[in-house]
Order: sequence, then structure tokens, then C-alpha cells
Amino acid sequence: MTLSLNIKDRVGQAKALYEEAIRLVEEGTDPDAAQKARGLMDEAEQLKESVIQAQDVLDVAAERIGEMDALAGRQVPGSRKFADLGEFLHAIWQAENPRNTKGPDPRLVYFDEEKAGGHEAKDMSGNVGEDGGYLIPVEQRTELMSVSPEDAIVRPRAQIIRMTRRQIDIPVLDQSGTTASKPHWFGGLQFYWQEEGAEKTESDPKFKAVTLTARELIGYTRAPNALVDDAAISLNDFFSGPMGFAGGVAWMEDDAFLTGTGVGQPLGVLNSPCIVSVARTAKAGHVTYTDLARMRAAFLATGGSGVWVINQGLMDEIITLNGPAGNPSYVWAPNAATGLPGTLLGLPVFWTEKTPAPGSAGDVLLANFPFYLVGDRQATTIDSTQYDQWKYNKTSWRVVHRVDGQPWLAQPLTLKDGSTQISPFVRLSGKST
Repeated sequence: MTLSLNIKDRVGQAKALYEEAIRLVEEGTDPDAAQKARGLMDEAEQLKESVIQAQDVLDVAAERIGEMDALAGRQVPGSRKFADLGEFLHAIWQAENPRNTKGPDPRLVYFDEEKAGGHEAKDMSGNVGEDGGYLIPVEQRTELMSVSPEDAIVRPRAQIIRMTRRQIDIPVLDQSGTTASKPHWFGGLQFYWQEEGAEKTESDPKFKAVTLTARELIGYTRAPNALVDDAAISLNDFFSGPMGFAGGVAWMEDDAFLTGTGVGQPLGVLNSPCIVSVARTAKAGHVTYTDLARMRAAFLATGGSGVWVINQGLMDEIITLNGPAGNPSYVWAPNAATGLPGTLLGLPVFWTEKTPAPGSAGDVLLANFPFYLVGDRQATTIDSTQYDQWKYNKTSWRVVHRVDGQPWLAQPLTLKDGSTQISPFVRLSGKST
């Protein structure tokens, strides 16, 4: 409570400082008004930053309380953790059963994104809330989100950002406006070789912000009540199997991380302003060794983390592609080990249907996914309703997964020559005519 009140006081102080600075400038009677106003603004900005930091503390604390409640069953005497996802889902089903007179399982935690704290008791009306659901406990969430690299291409290789609130800003240096005379990767940061005792030159860094906003990925299905009532293990398999929620989330996330528009969904790398496009040399949508070599030359590779993401329809063409002097060994190298991809020009290849069709821009992508940010709102929820059980004898289930993603860079990087651009994301252009 003390921290919350302190935040309100700081907000009030910052507002008063802003108003005083505006008054000084508007009156125009003080010759030092501009300097004084600048000082007041700086002080207000410091207060603003302290408010943001304090609010982050409160947000983290609120979320941790919810997680501990879910993990420890609200510490109710005699309670225990849910054994598996099936038991958790069965508890939700019982909680939403109109015939249930015992009340919800005390281990269940209801989450409502629209509420300040995020956690409140569920109104047992039997209706699914507009934006809420039962918070998936830590163990079961890990179970649902544990996807292998073969199931998900981007998430296992991206930078995962824990979102303590619906929207967060990630600072990034602005690389725009670089020239050969300025350092080419570090935005406004300036570096100099300098003689001992010479006057130091300060840098004026330019910053931008990458904003992650938790998008809602909603999964909806129905399950027969007999399945729910008689066998919790069946529910476990139904939701966590490769054809259930876990597999569906992995597919939908990956698709958006690659091709998303950024409108109501993540911004995929193929639609990012930082991507570099390499012109296709072959006609009719084919791929040549020259195309791949040019893509490799425009690629920002760090730590050997690059991978190829290629439409599966191009597999036969890629694996039979010849290099210089007709030598295929320069291009494709198969891997006989189970689960390990073959390599193309020394980097792993992942075949997928999620890229554009063969011949379209982006059917071949070269990516360094640690430069992609995935924002995880640790509030994946599941809710159910049996409102239609009299007609169908089924339970409707809704899963809300909150996540966002976008590249860390706002534009390609400019090399020392001031003109050559490279990027952690390089795509092949559409077919030439």
C-alpha cells in the first residue's frame, strides 16, 4: 500500500513540475525561463521514470502472487498441486457445472486481463467471461508450451521477454542516418581513438522503442461430457497432444512470427521494415545458387545462429541444386541423424508450409532469430461452459494465449562503407519475368 501511495504522490509531483515549466515559457517574463523550464522538465522525467520502475515492481508482485496461488493451491490446508493438465481441466469443468454445489476447487485462480490486479474470484454464473479464464498453473503451462524445434521454428530460437503487463517497451538504438564516418551499428553512440589528456567528446545516442502488446490467440473447441466426466487423462491427451492445444498454439505462433501483419497479431519477420530483399535471378519462381549466395552475403550472422526457412514445395529443387562447376557439395549437405536438419551453405534448413508459396517473395528466408523478440504474457487461461449441455451433452472450452512478437531492429544495418545493408532477416524476392 505504501508503494502504491508513493506512486500517486510522484505522479502528482511530476504533473506540477510540467505545469510550472509550461507557465514559465508561456509568460515569457523571465529571461532564464527556457533554462529553468528545462530543469523542471528533467526533474519531472526522473519522477516519471521512477514511477514506471515502481509500477513494474507492483506488476511483478501481483503476477508472482497469482503464480504462487496457482502453484501452491492458494496454500489451502490439505491442498496440493494439480497432478497434470487433465486434473486441472476436470476441476474447471466441475467449477462451471450448474449442478455443482460445493463451489470451485480452491486451487483454481481466475484471471481477468481487464482488472487492475489481474486476479479475482470467479462469478459462478456458468457463463464464460469476456476476457478472462482460469490461470493455467506453472507446471501445466510449461507442459503446454514445451514444443520441440521441429514443431516450432521461431520460439525455440527467439529472445523471450517476460511481460508483466499487457504492453511493454523494449529500448533499441536507432541505426538510421549512419554514414561511413559514423559507427555503423551503434546508432548515435560515438567512439573515438584519443590521445592521452585530450578533451573527451560525448556521444548523443538515439533511441527507439520496440513496443510489445499482448495479442490474444484464442482456441475454441467442444468435448463430450462423458470424456470429461469419466477420464481426466483423456482430457490431458485431448489438449496437450500434437493435434490439440499445444500443437495448435505452436503452429499459429510460428505462422504469425513469420508472416504476421502486426495488426491484431504479431509482426512477422517477412513483413518487418528491417528485412533485406534479394532479387531473384531465375525466372518462373526457381531458385539458383547465385540467389542463395547473394542472400548469404546480405545476412547478419552472429554466433552461427542463422537458419534457412524454406517452403516445403521447394525441397526437391533445393536438395538437388548444384554449386560452382556443377558441384552439389557446395550447396546442400544432408544429415542422416534423426531430428537434425540438413544444411544449406553451412546453415540448417527447416522446411515449412508457413512461408509464402514457391515463387512468391519470402518463399526462401534466411533468419537470425535471436534478433526476434517474443513477448510472453504469463497469463494463458482456460475457461469452459456447459450452457448448451442439454442440447449437445458437450462442454465448450476456450483457451486464451497472450503473446506478441516482432523483430528487434527497425531497419537494416548499414556497414562501414555507408551504403551496404545487411540484416538478420533476408528474403528472396518474388519470381522474375
